[in-house]
Amino acid sequence: MISFAAKNASSTATCSSALARYLWLRNPDNLTDRQRDRLDELLRHPLKTARAYRWMLKFDHAYQLPAEEAEHYLRTWCKGAKRSRLKPIIDFAWMVEDHWLGIARWFQSRITNALLEGLNSLIQAPKRRARGYRSTRNYIAMIYLTVSKLPIAVPHTK
Repeated sequence: MISFAAKNASSTATCSSALARYLWLRNPDNLTDRQRDRLDELLRHPLKTARAYRWMLKFDHAYQLPAEEAEHYLRTWCKGAKRSRLKPIIDFAWMVEDHWLGIARWFQSRITNALLEGLNSLIQAPKRRARGYRSTRNYIAMIYLTVSKLPIAVPHTK
């Protein structure tokens, strides 16, 4: 969400430093004192990037809320974001509403599909490496070998 606005930050006169872009993208809790001072200085300017950054912080606040409050908070955030006059923020708010059921479910269960995505990545790796297998049986065998992470000892020959 903020990355689009941060890309344009270096083009303004107040954000001439290429490093300023990364201040917008970093977690404010992980900033050094010097970076915090620089970010505070940038936030005092009437930049669209600064407005987008504030919207991002408001959105991130939802993760600290209990599930019951988070849904109401996000609905209110979406209504305000759609009136923000910042195209990337408006687009993001519409995307949140389009995926509302999954987002609301996450606040209830705190379960994501990250494990499945990681497993899919492991399965796709041997497929890309080989550019095809002679049979499905061979492909399945390679999936088992890759995903299981078995330590395979190779005999040394001299």
